[in-house]
Amino acid sequence: MLGTEKFMTWIDVDQAIKGAQAPISFCVSDWSLSLTDWFHEYARSLPWRELWKSHRCPYHIWVSEIMLQQTQIKTVVPCYLRFLQRFPDVEALASASEGDLRAAVAGLGYYRRFRLLHQGALWIVQRRQQFSGWLWPQSRVEWLEVPGVGPYTSAAIASITLSEHCGLVDGNVERVLSRIFDIRLPSNHPKLKKCFERLADRLISTSFPGSYNQSLMEVGQVFCTVRAPRCESCPVKTFCQAYQANVTHLCPQPKLKKAFEQIRVSVVIPQTLRGEVAVVERKKSFSPFLNETRGFLLVPFGEQHAVLSDPVCHGEVRHTITHHKLEIEVWSGCLRSSCILPDYPFSWLAREQVLSNLQTSFDRKVWKAYSEGLFASALSTGR
Repeated sequence: MLGTEKFMTWIDVDQAIKGAQAPISFCVSDWSLSLTDWFHEYARSLPWRELWKSHRCPYHIWVSEIMLQQTQIKTVVPCYLRFLQRFPDVEALASASEGDLRAAVAGLGYYRRFRLLHQGALWIVQRRQQFSGWLWPQSRVEWLEVPGVGPYTSAAIASITLSEHCGLVDGNVERVLSRIFDIRLPSNHPKLKKCFERLADRLISTSFPGSYNQSLMEVGQVFCTVRAPRCESCPVKTFCQAYQANVTHLCPQPKLKKAFEQIRVSVVIPQTLRGEVAVVERKKSFSPFLNETRGFLLVPFGEQHAVLSDPVCHGEVRHTITHHKLEIEVWSGCLRSSCILPDYPFSWLAREQVLSNLQTSFDRKVWKAYSEGLFASALSTGR
């Protein structure tokens, strides 16, 4: 049975990609035991791990997995502790206001994930009310029903809290497996996605799947780093073909780069004669980003006159978002009386209130250009 005997694994990469393809003799039980034994003795003390040990409440793991998306551990820890002080359980989170939630996760970015986390808390609470005795999802499949929980997050929660055998693949795992099996390819090569998923599922510990998944990621974070890996201290160096061949620097190869799309856009900042500024809740945009965030109104490049009366330009800003390079012209002015705005909720704020209500670095950059433009204009007119 897999996990108790040696098996021959064929890495699914053809000769043209990885030299001479050959079967790899690999003892799964020794591999997984080396990782989990090391993890149980030396795992870093992180708040969500300690809370899981003491409380066995999936809420703590769920919140941590959402916060750790696209965010480093050192950034997450203080915010995680602050978040749990405000929302110690799923009921508290479900009853939170949007303002309280936004304040609790300030600085983490990717705010849509926290809106979905809140929706998930509401879903959990409603489910508890509908089904007597029901507390939490009892499988990876059930966790997928929770708003905001996708395949990776459901597998992580299920493996840690339910000991379900769900392999995980993130950037750390891809790097470790590339070196263990001497795969000299970009980790995002299309041929490797399914390969990594199969390996993750086949190599997972049958006894401690949650500890195994965390240990594999921790090895990637602590030892098997992108640059200057600490191979001599690595608990699984005896399994590592790249280490034995002294080619860790070749595994994996630099990622395939996706071409950036150049986009020009105008941002309009409506304002009143009293100096109040409009901030909007963006629902849908003509652009493929910044949806469901609070900030300024985007319009197609050059169409500021359709929204503003006598618009004033505050300069141009450059910004990069997920393979899009933006050139943004920043405009302000009074709303045209004939303007038909998108169906966005607007808030009129005093200027000193605006910055604390902006959710993205994009909008903060726009606000800086606007503020500097006002200051330069005041200097030039002597006001």
